[in-house]
Amino acid sequence: MNEEAKRRIEVLLKEYDTCREEILGRIGKRFNILTLLGGLVGIVGAKKTDVNWPVVWIAIAILLVVWTWMGLLLDQLSKNVQDLEGRINEIAGEKLLRWESERASPLFKRTTSWLIGMWKGFHEVVDRGKRKE
Repeated sequence: MNEEAKRRIEVLLKEYDTCREEILGRIGKRFNILTLLGGLVGIVGAKKTDVNWPVVWIAIAILLVVWTWMGLLLDQLSKNVQDLEGRINEIAGEKLLRWESERASPLFKRTTSWLIGMWKGFHEVVDRGKRKE
């Protein structure tokens, strides 16, 4: 392998590492959001205080939207990592990296695809409603 190929792989590996770190950070943030949702449900479930239901439902909706949005960003980052793996492997002439492209969780892929489909379907319904008005 020539020096130019080694340099290109080195640059791509830095981007790869950055994307992987961002994926791990976003996964952690999604768990934090689930913790907040659980706490909110626990407080409401205890009913030891008067509950302002509109505020509770708005908070839950906001947290769910942010959680879903983070999932969509994770999907984009995962696809970017897959692309980087392919490019690095192509330059190297062998399969050096294959985590995202071969071993990414099928459950995550299915769940993300389902959420993206729901999101797009929601917007199609909203758009149709706007056209009728």
